[in-house]
Amino acid sequence: MNEREQFNRLAKSYGVQTSYVDLTGRTRVASIEVLLAVLRALGASREQALRKRRAAAGMTGPRTCFGAENRKRSWGLFLPLYALWSDRNRGAGDLTDLKAFARWAGGMGAGWVSTLPLLSQFLDKPFEPSPYSPVSRLFWSEFWLDLGELKGLPRGPWVDYRRQMALKRAVLEKRAARWVLPAGWLSEHPGTLEYARFRAATEERGVWRRWPERMRRGELRAGDCSERKARVHLYAQWLVQRQMKDLRRSAAAAGTGLYFDLPLGVHPDGYDAWKEREIFVEGVNVGAPPDPFFAKGQDWGFHPIHPEKIREQGYDYWSRCLRHSMRVASLLRVDHAMGFRRLFWIPKGFPASEGVYVRYREEEWFAVLCRESRRNHCAVVGEDLGTVPAGFRRVLRDRGIAGMFVVPFELRPGSSRPLRRPPARSMAGLNTHDMPPFASFWKGWKARKPLLSQLRGEGWLRPGEGDGGPEAARALLRALAAGPARSVGVNLEDLWGERRPHNIPGRSGGRNWRRKARYSLEQFRRMERVTRVLKEMSRLRA
Repeated sequence: MNEREQFNRLAKSYGVQTSYVDLTGRTRVASIEVLLAVLRALGASREQALRKRRAAAGMTGPRTCFGAENRKRSWGLFLPLYALWSDRNRGAGDLTDLKAFARWAGGMGAGWVSTLPLLSQFLDKPFEPSPYSPVSRLFWSEFWLDLGELKGLPRGPWVDYRRQMALKRAVLEKRAARWVLPAGWLSEHPGTLEYARFRAATEERGVWRRWPERMRRGELRAGDCSERKARVHLYAQWLVQRQMKDLRRSAAAAGTGLYFDLPLGVHPDGYDAWKEREIFVEGVNVGAPPDPFFAKGQDWGFHPIHPEKIREQGYDYWSRCLRHSMRVASLLRVDHAMGFRRLFWIPKGFPASEGVYVRYREEEWFAVLCRESRRNHCAVVGEDLGTVPAGFRRVLRDRGIAGMFVVPFELRPGSSRPLRRPPARSMAGLNTHDMPPFASFWKGWKARKPLLSQLRGEGWLRPGEGDGGPEAARALLRALAAGPARSVGVNLEDLWGERRPHNIPGRSGGRNWRRKARYSLEQFRRMERVTRVLKEMSRLRA
């Protein structure tokens, strides 16, 4: 057996794919150097090539997620919370703004409102405003708290996270000093005190990788950080949990659910990466292989979970992540659901184009997802865009999980009827947070005439309506609303023709995740071109 064959057998035993077929049909074979780097990160060696490793106990649970039997068709509204502003709050939106948004949407007939992840973030030092690189998937961000009127709140079209967080922090410090910790609360919320101390220690000592060895290993004591600062974070978590519960009750009373988003990864300097460091693999990042949109591939900057270590702990961390979001959400989107089967690992020092796929035991990941979904009465959407393994979408359907139908990805430019019908078990819409708004896509799309002809012929583009981006968006939303998709998502900004994106993948910093909506809550809920379409959505979905 030559060296390549030895590495291939070792890789297979650890779930590492030595090759894959990209979107162009080309087979890409991993180099020995890349395989060696990934296998070392997994803890493998040549001597361990065929040694059978201890497996976790078999995972059992329900076969399908909550809501799998539901046939009711729904629709909902999407807007990032940071983009939502109002007369009472000219900065980034807060949970009270989201509550008002949900009440209005419920009055229009929406079954849910959707926003980007609201999980804890680094908004000082370190600074990372991306909602997809949270400090933890187990705690909410205090940035979204309603703390009353803030003096000196920055206005304008862009969110100033540092300034607004500093203003909220000053209020939190004053209130935390007078706050009395409710008896028994810490025992009901295990881990919160440790999280608060972690945040305080990070503020004082910098990122955890530079802490003394005992603290790096996961042991924090009372004297390791300012207890005053830890108390601020403890109070913030107590308050944000209260406001989240109030948000869920208020939305439910309006007949509206909350559609939240669970990120694939966490910030490498955050709490989860520190606390669960045994299951996160150092020395490699998660990303995506080259495709027509990103010719060099993508490196997403966070570490993958070790497929064996997570099994050894009985998927406890994964269960807690799901439970945290599902206690508030009635619908949860799982980011990059293909990660249940395999993730694209990129060793440190190598370009994203040189990564390899590492396999996971998808049946076990799905079993935990279905179990928590049913326990918490929360339906699930699986984000299945990009390079999707063969047969994976069928697995989602069998598990009662809705896939995604995004119109620009599904159009057939060479056909006389470019718009095909979405699958019944799907979440249909015109775009995602990583895509340009529909008006921007429409301006650059060259095959408009056949689609416009189809929309006119089927009666979705009405007489007297033009062929611009907002008109085409409204016509497509009507078509989706009348179609078979279980749910239809409406990006509110598409209704007035917004062209600026919220995020440009591959670009860090800058104005990603910072753009406020063009109109306030009070303005857009009075706009006839908005309310007319939403009333039609409700009628067509009925």
